[in-house]
Amino acid sequence: MKNVQIMSVINLTPDSFSGDGLYMDEEKVVSEIQKYIDYGARIIDIGAESTAPQNAPISEDEEWARLEHILPSIFSFITHYNQIYALKDFPIRISFDSYKVSIWKKILESAKNYNFDFNRLIINDISGLSSFRSAHDISKEKIRIIKEYTDQYPGFQVCVMFDKNKTETHLTSENVIDEIIAFFTTIIQVFDQYHIAYKHLILDTGMGGFLSHNPDVSFVVINKLHIIRHFAERYAIKDIVIGTSRKTFLAPEKLPKERVSESVSSSIECIRNGANIIRIHDTKDLVHEIKKIFM
Repeated sequence: MKNVQIMSVINLTPDSFSGDGLYMDEEKVVSEIQKYIDYGARIIDIGAESTAPQNAPISEDEEWARLEHILPSIFSFITHYNQIYALKDFPIRISFDSYKVSIWKKILESAKNYNFDFNRLIINDISGLSSFRSAHDISKEKIRIIKEYTDQYPGFQVCVMFDKNKTETHLTSENVIDEIIAFFTTIIQVFDQYHIAYKHLILDTGMGGFLSHNPDVSFVVINKLHIIRHFAERYAIKDIVIGTSRKTFLAPEKLPKERVSESVSSSIECIRNGANIIRIHDTKDLVHEIKKIFM
């Protein structure tokens, strides 16, 4: 448990695929954050747009409307918690799940306005640093922002998800690991080009529909995650996040909220194979299992 961090999911959306969207209830959001921290979460992942592959993108204005009113309470709560309770080596961090560079800027400006410590902040980008959700190019504006903040704040990180849209190859069980490594090699080259230290990079392989509608592809990634870990170690990249939580490939016959045991067991397997950050909805259940197995 010492080296594993739980990233608990807070969905500020009315259409979360897992059915847990909190949407506009500010009091409930802060209460949920407190609950997840009490369970053992060390990262709170805030998302204001459902990025499940089947959902249509929303506008910048709509995404920001869901975030703007609640950010002050979130920043204030986490800052207070870290000042009073959090251990020095394991402060609570906030991750913001957004692929829109305009939203990045507004979140960062809000954090500045409310004196939030940027060393406790992660940008979680499912687009693989693209300009748009399914674009092929690396966004120079995103890289500029990452460069600016990583130069100033040693703890600031960006989580980059493997983007299947950047490969011309149809993903299969046989080629998915090679394609993921090729993609992350490109990201590393971009970091090199802009002189950004690798410690600021978190790798996310993607899971479920972000990889393929074939469940075998996701299971291969879980089973061969140690290969991604060895790749990361070559570059002294310590952080690999995996989020199998409630995804369809685990149990297509069940509703998302019924996939708790599958979410937990697959997350445990990911930890065994090299993941050190687990993104999950069912924090309490996972922490309980981790303590049983690893402690």
